[in-house]
Amino acid sequence: GGGWSTAAGQPPLREPGGGVPHPPGAGVAAACAPAPVSAPPPLVYAIGRINFDFGTEARRDSFRQQMGFTTLPQPDSEGRPVYREANPYDPRQMRDYLSVNPWASDKLIWTLEIDRTPIYALEAEPAFGMDWGGPVEPPPDRRPGDTPGLTDSYYPPVSRVYKMFRDAVWGQVGEQPLQNPGAADQPQGMAAAQRQGRGDTGAEQPRDYISRVSVPGVLTGDTVRLFSGQLVPKVRVDARGVHLWNETALVDAVLQAITKHDAENPELSVHEADVRMTVRAFLDKVYYQFRNLGQTSADRALNYAGTNAYNVGNEIAEGLLSSSYVPAPPEARSHLYTLDTITVKKSAFERMGSDCQDVIVSFIDPENDRRARVSYLFPVDVNEPTPITLGPPHRFLGDF
Repeated sequence: GGGWSTAAGQPPLREPGGGVPHPPGAGVAAACAPAPVSAPPPLVYAIGRINFDFGTEARRDSFRQQMGFTTLPQPDSEGRPVYREANPYDPRQMRDYLSVNPWASDKLIWTLEIDRTPIYALEAEPAFGMDWGGPVEPPPDRRPGDTPGLTDSYYPPVSRVYKMFRDAVWGQVGEQPLQNPGAADQPQGMAAAQRQGRGDTGAEQPRDYISRVSVPGVLTGDTVRLFSGQLVPKVRVDARGVHLWNETALVDAVLQAITKHDAENPELSVHEADVRMTVRAFLDKVYYQFRNLGQTSADRALNYAGTNAYNVGNEIAEGLLSSSYVPAPPEARSHLYTLDTITVKKSAFERMGSDCQDVIVSFIDPENDRRARVSYLFPVDVNEPTPITLGPPHRFLGDF
């Protein structure tokens, strides 16, 4: 009385060799059934500092052995050059080694750090386009008439992502030589070199100094174990949107825009030192007060807005010169405005298939809180790993 219920005239099927019968068609999906839809990988647009890790002692020692020896900047007491074993933790030596051996770039674990803490392991997307390095000096033993080889004319081609990573590691230290080259012969030595390069010792920043790096990409779902044992998620980096923050170049661009505006408006009189200090305070506020992991739509829009302002110094200059747009006596219009708040909210409307966010940047007069604030709205679409801006920024008086 407990048998299978089958279609008329069809006996229940049995497994080969006997077994429990099962109804016809059981466990068979229809040919027209839709395939399961997988969720798209999570997007990331984060800002931080680039570093590298070896993962294991064996990997570190293999780099040390392959890098050979290096010449110290100071000769000995008799004026002869001093050689010592290469230090794989020295960002300058590592950059020089990777420039002529780019195939070793993916053997390192590249990381993105916030406040010296690794948050992501970075992996370059498959390289369909390659970047060439700069020209290489010919070897001193080349004889006249010798045909130069391919790698004798230019450094070997390398993935654009890894090229920018190695340049960022070098730029975060700057061009200044280490005061104590032996101090970098350990993991914490790299941090000391970066502090020296970015002016923590009170020195002026080099022109090629890279303060931060913007990294777009997608989370792969994998994790990577670092040398310290920490597990960090892996991000596949989109080469189109990697951007190096050259702080000195941005300050110069903003200063040039303000100087031009100053010449056209005699009532505005500002000093170069004040402009440089205000711009650097603006950048520090964007990075430190609003730092995030860059995973939510709002965080990606915020990080991209800061990066986009980095690309266009005129937009920051307009924000600092907001006093020109607020009615006031001539003496009050000579003040530079400063950044107050940055907020992000979902756009009221957007294109189909988009994820649009409104980034609102507000500036105030730090010397008179009764003056109206000036706000700028940046519409940003973060539906792709590399976000885009939708039209020019809009300026308004007051809050949104």
